[in-house]
Formats: sequence, structure tokens, C-alpha cells
Amino acid sequence: MKRLSLALATALLTTLPLTAGAAPVAGRPAPSPRIAQANAQAAEKRASSESFGGLHLNLTERDAVRILGGATSRTPVVLEGATGLYVSDWEYPMKGVRLHMASPKKLGSMTVASFTLEGRCSLRTRGGIGVGSSAADIRKAYAGLIAGGGGGDTIVVGSEFMGIIFTLEKGRATHIFVGAGAE
Repeated sequence: MKRLSLALATALLTTLPLTAGAAPVAGRPAPSPRIAQANAQAAEKRASSESFGGLHLNLTERDAVRILGGATSRTPVVLEGATGLYVSDWEYPMKGVRLHMASPKKLGSMTVASFTLEGRCSLRTRGGIGVGSSAADIRKAYAGLIAGGGGGDTIVVGSEFMGIIFTLEKGRATHIFVGAGAE
């Protein structure tokens, strides 16, 4: 969890000052605040609906188990103060997947609130994006939806409130976080 927090903090600190689609394009003025807001909303919508091998936000626990099988480990269900939801983290280390599951009820069925892909994860979007994808391929797949232009060692699709955060090493995605990075 500390690794996720560091990657998320780095991504947010480097992209928070800018809004998706708000970075000026050479030779063009920056979009108006209204257009920048519409671009950010479109980026958040795309990010919240993206699927990696069938895995997506709000996926039911039954469907998550159908796609990934049983989790190697699950943390106890606890009340998360920031959201008021009951949460549990499900680990799939051999698949490079970590799910953050949530439910409004302590004993209720859970859904995927956020997830992390890394290491040996082979899940891909319909466009072929996943762990190991190049920064250039990510930028091309999410053109116009990247917060702050996507420079440096992170690319944020959407915003800090709902997005996909790609952490890069040597120009390739090594870590992908999907969900709400800020409450």
C-alpha cells in the first residue's frame, strides 16, 4: 500500500495544477475554463468506464471472482472513514492484481472501488493498453484525456478525482491504478 501511496502522491503532485485537456497546444491558446471542465469530465467518464480484460470499476464481486478466481488474500472488512463504505483489499499476486472492494453495508456484496495492475499482469484494454505498454502508446490511446499533458514518470488519464494513473519506468507502464485518487 505504501508503494501505491507514493506513486499516487507523485502523480497527483505533478498533475494537480493542470486540468485534463487544459494544457495549451503549441500555436493555440489554452481552452476556456468551461471547455477545460468539459474535457476533464469526458476524461473522467472514459477513465471510470475503462476495462482491463473485463476488470472495471463497479464490477460485482461475483464477476471479479469469475474473471480472476479466488483471491490469494483478503484484508478484513473495515469501515473507511473517507467514504463511509465498508472495504476490503483482495490480492492476486500471481496475476499482478490488487482490488479495493467496497460495499455500503458491512455484510453486503462488494464491488470494485479501485484496482491496481502491476508486475506480471496480462490484462489489457480493448486497445491493447496494460502493464508494459509504452508511454507513446498510452498517450496515443488517451489523446486529449491526459491531465497536464502526461510528461514525466506518470500519465494521468482523467483527474485526481477519477482516473487511470500509469506509473512509468524507462518509458513503459509498470504500475496502473484505476479509481478515485482523491476524495
